Amino acid sequence: TADTTADSFALVNATRGSFGLSQTAIDGVQDLAVWNGNLVLSTTEPNLAEVGRYDGGTTFVQINATDGKLVAEATADVDGFNFTVYGGKLFLGTIAGALTARVGVHAGVGTTIVALNATLGTFGANASMIDVTSMQVYNGELYVAVSNTNGAGIYRWLPEVNSVSTTVTNWNLVTNAVGKVVAGDTANIDSFTLKNYNGRLYAGSQTAAAEDTAGLYEYDGTKGNWSLINTTRGTFGAQTGVNAISSIQSLSGVLYVGTDEGTNNVGSVYTWSKTEQNSYGLQFDSGSNNLGKLSFVGDNQPNDSGGHFGSFL
Repeated sequence: TADTTADSFALVNATRGSFGLSQTAIDGVQDLAVWNGNLVLSTTEPNLAEVGRYDGGTTFVQINATDGKLVAEATADVDGFNFTVYGGKLFLGTIAGALTARVGVHAGVGTTIVALNATLGTFGANASMIDVTSMQVYNGELYVAVSNTNGAGIYRWLPEVNSVSTTVTNWNLVTNAVGKVVAGDTANIDSFTLKNYNGRLYAGSQTAAAEDTAGLYEYDGTKGNWSLINTTRGTFGAQTGVNAISSIQSLSGVLYVGTDEGTNNVGSVYTWSKTEQNSYGLQFDSGSNNLGKLSFVGDNQPNDSGGHFGSFL
């Protein structure tokens, strides 16, 4: 039975605003991940973001060598990092609010992070990208959403997971064009959030407040093969004029979509489920309602709830 008393939360870092790293007046925590058996966090601090590994106690061990930098860039401009784990390595995407988006990979050796972009802000043929807003591993491959005003893109990292090549063509745009997902979109998408659900990758779009054309899109793994889920862009149920999907989560076979309407006081959560041609079997609970399951979607091969594909032996 959970302890629900007010004092049941235990502070991990000894001093609020400090994690035993370089900075001692930290604004917040951008992201948390579990990697290699440890908790990893990114701090939120303008131009001084840190990445720390928690080994126990009350302090963290810093992973990025210099505050506000992924590797050894000329300028410290990183405000925070987003994480994902792929092939046993920690991948880090930068949030800087500048035209310098980039991704790096850490394999666990000291403070060594290898940059995967030869030029800051450049993914494939697209330059001046701003922030890495979301990363997902889908069907054994890494997908990265990168923001830009009217020019956001979703990219697939093409090399094998062990590669650290910075060749620009390693980043392959899988949407119709930057700022769009399908051909019928207007090129006005500023950013995306990504989530795996029922054997597919889903992307929620974010547009400017006056444009109000947020969309939920489904991807089947083939470049360009996206489908718009909400019939009318910006409309979810009875709500119209939605400009952004801010968050997507799945629970017990249902997709939950969080919308953001800025200062209009109508933020909402909607449910959506895809059941056609689906069947489920073998649901596992490792404790505390931590569920995993195998699902079958149409004629696809079996996959787990994290989007990893496999076969029965």
